[in-house]
Amino acid sequence: MGRRGIVGVVVLPRSREGAEGGGRTPLPSVLSGGAEPERRRPPRMRAPVLLATRRALAAMAEGPLARAIRTKLTAALQPTHLQVLDDSPRHGGPPGAESHFSVVVVSGRFAGLSPLQRHRLVHAALSAELAGPLHALAIVARTPQQWDSDPRVPPRPPCMGGSKHEQDAAAHGEQ
Repeated sequence: MGRRGIVGVVVLPRSREGAEGGGRTPLPSVLSGGAEPERRRPPRMRAPVLLATRRALAAMAEGPLARAIRTKLTAALQPTHLQVLDDSPRHGGPPGAESHFSVVVVSGRFAGLSPLQRHRLVHAALSAELAGPLHALAIVARTPQQWDSDPRVPPRPPCMGGSKHEQDAAAHGEQ
């Protein structure tokens, strides 16, 4: 009985070292197929494949809080698009600290709701995280129609560090 379904690939060099003179001797035409083999470039990855790969890598790199946020928002809002971004490194926290996040949620559940009502739905889904380890959450909440017409996300403001009170006191020379 032979093995079925197993395909073997043998890669032969185009030439081999000559035994005597160290020169290159072409392989016999039987081994090389007699004609120059056609050179093919590997297929280029298309955008959806790259995007799927980036999403998979991002999901693997997420910490436990980011995964919990993703899971809870998916269950509560059934989004057509969801981005969970860990902004903690931008805010001077220790490495691995998950405390500051930005989310972009696109859901049909937002239809007919004001921005405040949309944010309340996101906060309700993440109430346990907001009561505990999640310190700050920036939210972009859109309907699928809004997202289709303009998928741009406004830039997040830079972290200034500390509170506004501390910044005002430093600006006026107070301690």
